Amino acid sequence: MTARNTPVEFTAEHIEQQCGEDAYTPHRPLLECGEPYKSLFTNNPSMAPLTPGDPLEWGKGLYFDTTVGRKHPYWKDKGLPAPSKNIQQLRRDLDEWGYCLVEDGMSPEQVDVVYTRIDEQAAAERKAEVNEFSNALQPMWAIQNKGDCLVKVLDFDPEVVQAGLLVEQIITETIGENWTHYAALALLAYPGCHPQVLHQDQTFPHPWMIQEAPLLMNVLYLMEDVNEVNGGTLIVPGSHKLIQAAGTGGQVGELPPAINVEGTAGTIMITDGRLLHGTGANRSDKYRMVLSNTVTKSWARPQENYFIETKPEVLKNASPKLLQRLGFQAKINENITDGFGAMGTGAAGDAKGATVEFALALHRGNFVRVEEMTAEMIDNYDGPEWTVKKVRQQASVVSHKEQAKVDSGKNNNLAEFM
Repeated sequence: MTARNTPVEFTAEHIEQQCGEDAYTPHRPLLECGEPYKSLFTNNPSMAPLTPGDPLEWGKGLYFDTTVGRKHPYWKDKGLPAPSKNIQQLRRDLDEWGYCLVEDGMSPEQVDVVYTRIDEQAAAERKAEVNEFSNALQPMWAIQNKGDCLVKVLDFDPEVVQAGLLVEQIITETIGENWTHYAALALLAYPGCHPQVLHQDQTFPHPWMIQEAPLLMNVLYLMEDVNEVNGGTLIVPGSHKLIQAAGTGGQVGELPPAINVEGTAGTIMITDGRLLHGTGANRSDKYRMVLSNTVTKSWARPQENYFIETKPEVLKNASPKLLQRLGFQAKINENITDGFGAMGTGAAGDAKGATVEFALALHRGNFVRVEEMTAEMIDNYDGPEWTVKKVRQQASVVSHKEQAKVDSGKNNNLAEFM
């Protein structure tokens, strides 16, 4: 409602008049520049997105009409990453090329368990018509709700991912501690699908291009052998540095050609979130299955709304580590609920920032928010207990010894704002 004597300068009509093309808005050019994709596709026309419904054209040099690195005339002698269990080599590959391949990251038995569960679930979801198919694939979202083995994949549990501890280490030393899940889904490229447009997963800072290190990483579990025939992921090796070198809002020049990832079932591919990539065209007669788990800095808004979508049974049984990575640990600059969590560290198991009880109350239908009130109202209040009060009481009973374990070596997050 506009007050009767509102100054004209504060009215919608006047403000609109001040927002023309000639208005002094110093940041508009950057925000509207469309980079890095505008120049990427202009200067690399063979990488331009396809139009949905168009037939795939082969033999014209388009980005998806390629092969694996060892066969590609441009890339075959460049020393691209090979599968390895050596963490030192994996670190070097990730830094230089934007990806590394963890050899035997899952054992054949682990692959069989996870593959079977995804295959069953994906078939059921197709029958139930609950998927939103794209031109490139059938996505299977919210995997934390779809089987204990998939929860353990998200937990990097060695029982299901034998290289889980190694993968966690590489992520932590690349994007820092207390990282969280951005998205986790199975990617099923169906026969005859279009390739995805080449893209970076780390899109949320665009058009700001950060050169020093990624803010986001992707962990891809190969559930079967992949290659240029069945839609092996398309990548442009080294593009994580080539694109960022253009600088914030800058233009991307000509890039090397894309290749298909080649790997055997059980290989884990870790990528820098700035690597240019996309699902390849599947020319086989069966679905191609890859499991994708994207992780990011804890302050980045997740792609999936874990607070709403995650089953309460999963939350009740989740490890402190998984709860933290699903976003149920607060600190002063993230995930505060009704004021609770401002003194949290964001670390797994920190009672001062554990917000999972808010989600469970929401699922039960008894989440009581702190709403409009007066002191007089409180004198006569006989309603249900506020959820935040219950959560604070629960946090206060955690033993000092247990809390000390979490606080050990952690800085008070208030320091970030002093």
